Amino acid sequence: MSDYIYKSGACFPIIIPENDVHFKTNCMKFTRSRPFDDTSKPREQFNAITSFIDGSMVYGSSEDEMNALRTGTDGLMSTSAGNLLPEDDNVDACRKKQDEDFCFLAGDARVNVFPGLAALHTVFVRFHNRLASKMAFIAKIAGYFFKRLPLVWNDERIFQATRKIVSAVIQKINNDEFLPILLGPKNIEKYQIWAPYKYDKYRNPMIINAFATAAFRYGHSQIPDTMKIAGEEVPIHKLYFKTNSVIHHFSDLVKTIVGNQSEKSDVHFSQEVANKLFLLNNHSLDLFSLNIQRGRDHGLGSFNDYRRECNLQPATSFSSDIFGSCSQSLKDVYASVDDIDLFVGGMCEPPEEDAILGPTFACIVGRQFRNLKHGDRFWYETQNIYAGLGNGMVNFVKEITMSRILCDHGDISEIQPFSFLAADSKKNSVRPCTEIPNYGIRALVGLMTGK
Repeated sequence: MSDYIYKSGACFPIIIPENDVHFKTNCMKFTRSRPFDDTSKPREQFNAITSFIDGSMVYGSSEDEMNALRTGTDGLMSTSAGNLLPEDDNVDACRKKQDEDFCFLAGDARVNVFPGLAALHTVFVRFHNRLASKMAFIAKIAGYFFKRLPLVWNDERIFQATRKIVSAVIQKINNDEFLPILLGPKNIEKYQIWAPYKYDKYRNPMIINAFATAAFRYGHSQIPDTMKIAGEEVPIHKLYFKTNSVIHHFSDLVKTIVGNQSEKSDVHFSQEVANKLFLLNNHSLDLFSLNIQRGRDHGLGSFNDYRRECNLQPATSFSSDIFGSCSQSLKDVYASVDDIDLFVGGMCEPPEEDAILGPTFACIVGRQFRNLKHGDRFWYETQNIYAGLGNGMVNFVKEITMSRILCDHGDISEIQPFSFLAADSKKNSVRPCTEIPNYGIRALVGLMTGK
């Protein structure tokens, strides 16, 4: 490796022991996150996407990205045949299995990395277009009967209004359906996730480095070994950067996403990501190692540093109950408990009661989403008439669930009411989509006509 690469700070390779059972090379490639150019200050990384919960994975994080995804008519977003995401001109963004396969273009460049991700992007683009189509129809009907609407509902206005509603729905689903499972009831209260919204101009809504680089990577441990597609259990490593299953088996893919139970969030990673991440021509990566190295690249403090920051008792020995079943493994690797990486320590912590995360990760994630809610001037529940949706539209948003969206746009006919939880034989049994509460359009009429 050249001296230039080392001096540039671009490369930070992970050394691989000679006796590694999988990797046969002496190091794993790792590129450092790009820093700000201001060398007079401590190294800090760029965030290439918006920090707010604003649907940026649907609309992009810049005006150029957004405009590339729009049709310019009736507020609609571009789609391809089969009502799928539009085609990306960059043919190297994915790997084709069949000649008719193509790469997707979306608000987030990572859309092609995994088909489950692409499927959810597709669902929300379809949701946007459904709302926009209804608004365009209402505009035509209302224009006919009222001669003119209070405001001109052209392509731009319909698009921006729809974007605002879709972003609000994503905020609602995240706070009301997803975070309670992740954090548990105690932390939902502790970190004011369900507290009445009140904008705090002094609350910083930027993404916490420890959140992006460690705590919110907990889900990597929940990735299974296979996904069932078209009746076949396909190993995860065979799905990276392949859009075939989204293009040809969309319904099966959505059924698998909502039907399969995730793995536990712990230090046991599937070999599909631990050794076979992005496998191509016998070359692959290890996601667990990459996460640890990324924390070091970003200069994160130790696990104990964040325990103290969260007002939790730091670990004083490897035998501490804090580490659950990891104690001996940590002792074998680290010289001191104060050396333990945040990602490793957080993954070792036993989960809080009725939660997925342990107390340290729950603290970081809880604080982050509290900041994203109460530090967002445009949060959907705001009473500011210029920044908000209005009471009628807020109530409309609160009626919508993830299960309903998947029923409407996931090409499925049945689902459990709480889609983030595995189906059971009691309150969360699979049922026809006709039994999943729907939402009306009266609020849309009121929004557009002022009636």
